[in-house]
Amino acid sequence: MLSNTYLDKSERDQGALCQAPNAPQSGMKGVAQRLGAYVQNIEDSDKITLRADKLGVKVYDVVDQAAHKAAGGLPVVRVAQALIKAPVEDVALCWWQAGRRKEWDSVNTSDSQLVRSLAPDARLVYMQGKPKRGGMISSRDFCYVSHKAPLELVGAKPGSTLFVQANAANEVPPNNASTRGDVNSVLLLVPVDPITTRAYYAIEMDVKGWLPVKVVKAAADEIPLTLAVLRDHIEKELSDEASLSPEAAAKVR
Repeated sequence: MLSNTYLDKSERDQGALCQAPNAPQSGMKGVAQRLGAYVQNIEDSDKITLRADKLGVKVYDVVDQAAHKAAGGLPVVRVAQALIKAPVEDVALCWWQAGRRKEWDSVNTSDSQLVRSLAPDARLVYMQGKPKRGGMISSRDFCYVSHKAPLELVGAKPGSTLFVQANAANEVPPNNASTRGDVNSVLLLVPVDPITTRAYYAIEMDVKGWLPVKVVKAAADEIPLTLAVLRDHIEKELSDEASLSPEAAAKVR
């Protein structure tokens, strides 16, 4: 199992990096209901359609975009799934440690900060992305509340872990180096066996600003590939840990 030594450091050192008063915790249920319907029905061709299968990640688009928007959804939505050779708790730990995202997702992330804890299962998070499509899309940044959410929100089976990220764009002051966007997402981690996890990811965004639709759609197809980066990072850490002597492994833990 992966070490949890970073968590207290993140809480202590990063909690004061941004001051965001009265960060909201509302919106979790609405996001879970809207996006959870996709991850729970990922094989339903009436709801979603396969767009790409790349780097071991299947990426889907929503069939009825108008219905998605009418339900309160943001303009760009993608759904994905990937298999990760790691226990659910290890994948969940990596995702929950918001301040470490720039360490394992340097491909997409310029900055990631745990702004502050709102409750044991809710955190205000800031993330700044890197430019996309050769600079055609400049850096976007996002602020959201990350929740460890009850499984019953999406009807997930016992042993799974559910994360819901609800948009909180106005809770952190603007960054002049980025355009502030809106984002909501759901990550459902389902155990296949004790050492394997099936990750289901649904994300919706409004990247703001004027951009060609074709460029936005192409960039949107790349966003779920975060699952591939997450998978490779966790599997490498577990492999490295397994290669240590029992004494060295005990020190890591």
